[in-house]
Amino acid sequence: MASRTVRNAAIYTRISRDIEGKGLGVERQLQDCQKLAERMGLSVVSTYSDNDVSAYSGKKRPAYERMLQEIQNGHVQTVIAWNTDRLHRRTTELERYIDICQPLGVETHSVQAGHVDLSTANGRAVAKILGTIAQQESELKSERIQRQKLQAAQAGKYLGGRVPWGWQAKDGKIVEEPTAAAFIREGTQAILDGHSLIEVTRRWADGGAVSLSGTRMNTTQVRRILLRSRNAGIVTFHGEPVSSDWPALLSVEDFRALEAKLNDRSVPRQSAAKFKYLLSGIVACHCGEYVTGFGAAATAEKPQYRRMYRCRVHQQGGRYVRGHATREMHRLDNYVRDVIAAYLQRPDLKSVVLAAAADVAVGSTPAKAPNTGALLTRKQDLARLFAAGVIEESQLIEGTAQIRSELADIERQAVQDGGSSELVGVLLTADPGQSFRDAGTGIQRAVIRALADIQILEGKGVPGVFSPELIAFNWKGGN
Repeated sequence: MASRTVRNAAIYTRISRDIEGKGLGVERQLQDCQKLAERMGLSVVSTYSDNDVSAYSGKKRPAYERMLQEIQNGHVQTVIAWNTDRLHRRTTELERYIDICQPLGVETHSVQAGHVDLSTANGRAVAKILGTIAQQESELKSERIQRQKLQAAQAGKYLGGRVPWGWQAKDGKIVEEPTAAAFIREGTQAILDGHSLIEVTRRWADGGAVSLSGTRMNTTQVRRILLRSRNAGIVTFHGEPVSSDWPALLSVEDFRALEAKLNDRSVPRQSAAKFKYLLSGIVACHCGEYVTGFGAAATAEKPQYRRMYRCRVHQQGGRYVRGHATREMHRLDNYVRDVIAAYLQRPDLKSVVLAAAADVAVGSTPAKAPNTGALLTRKQDLARLFAAGVIEESQLIEGTAQIRSELADIERQAVQDGGSSELVGVLLTADPGQSFRDAGTGIQRAVIRALADIQILEGKGVPGVFSPELIAFNWKGGN
């Protein structure tokens, strides 16, 4: 341990907010502390600085902790600070400081408050009073800031920091950032249409969406963004809505519907799109084996590249086997999509499938299937009335929420009774054919499986020409 005849001093400086970002505040403190050390004839062996670090937040102060370690090691016998509140803003930290310094006889001096004598009961009492006052000042300041933030939030003003993803600051105002806002709207609609969060995350990544830090987002980040009430123009403060004056990207009705879907624990979190290609494992070769996708996509540099479907027999033994089905991928995909979309437009299909899914005889008078069309018509009527100014937004939200709930009940009942959730979901939309086309690969695969068995017939077509007559659909509905 160092000799007590030579009192090595350490200077500690700290400032909570370095607005200029140049460390000028701690530099001024250091200069004043060095002058005090010279007047006292102390030898300054080390300086410690926590710039832009609060002593009230409770977060660790790296330089302060290093100084305490040096005190415990016996390398420092005197601490100099500009003021006692630079050392402590919390009485709990002051108590720890006293417990470390008192047994070692470490002295504390400040430019503003003078000598803080921790060796006597009166001196420690004074130090604790100063610490209590410093903590009170911090608490009062925190209360004022919280009140100002609440007032700003109630007025729909931004509370500072980074502008949230989806908006930008322009001419002193918060306005929509078009690119990010489009991702949020498209992601919301995709979830409402039955797509999974994983699918939305993939779409955002494929579309080039990046976070404010410039990185690709994972599903947790995408979910957090979609569930922000600000998307619907609702500002919250400590979890409570306080204003609706923020620039909205979505309607309140769509946001609440999205919120219900993402928070519904009964909805599987995994994506339905487990397969890369639409018809892998669905379309069969004439031999009975299913086809799988292979190959590379064509590019400007390599236009000769093509993705293909071919019979699994080709994979057996790692060699090509003549006489089995091979088809160009995009042509077969497009043809199957066209046929399925047209089939979904049949006016009788909706009632037949829903009745069968609910195990209701076709000859009876099922309530669920006819009600579906009526519900969709009511939903469209509500939207038209709102657009015409006949009803208020609250009426639109309430009415649409009720319709969504009834449709969801029909879908759940149909699925419980043996129906395909993806097929039922598509049929419950106003335009099933278009809904199928707009759906992701996972949903399209499920719908195709529910409707038909597809097989490539044996036969020779014209080279380079797609032959739809060699594609057979065996409809599971019987026609």
